[in-house]
Amino acid sequence: SPERGNVLFASAVDGWAFGIPQFASLYARKLGMNVNALQTALWGNYYFNPKTKAVSRKPISGNRGKPMFVQFILDQIWQIYQSVLEDDTEATNKIVTALQLTIPQRELQTKDQRAKLQ
Repeated sequence: SPERGNVLFASAVDGWAFGIPQFASLYARKLGMNVNALQTALWGNYYFNPKTKAVSRKPISGNRGKPMFVQFILDQIWQIYQSVLEDDTEATNKIVTALQLTIPQRELQTKDQRAKLQ
């Protein structure tokens, strides 16, 4: 079960993997939420209201009805791919900083886009 941390989502081609607990701990600090509660909410039909910072089982109109897994995880992954593949260095650096990733500068500066995704 992903919310228990015993499932990983991965891309063998691009060399990355993550579990729900990794994102839960990252967002719990930013949102001031309990890690365990957030871990459960990131998997399933839970929705986040950014105005009230509340989690609900009903879609919130402000986030276009996206479940938290899509809003907090999948959309972020797509943003990373988009910024790397479009060679948007500024956006890529912003994402790397926001996700607290440690990536050597030489790897960020390579022209090989697939290497950047790893």
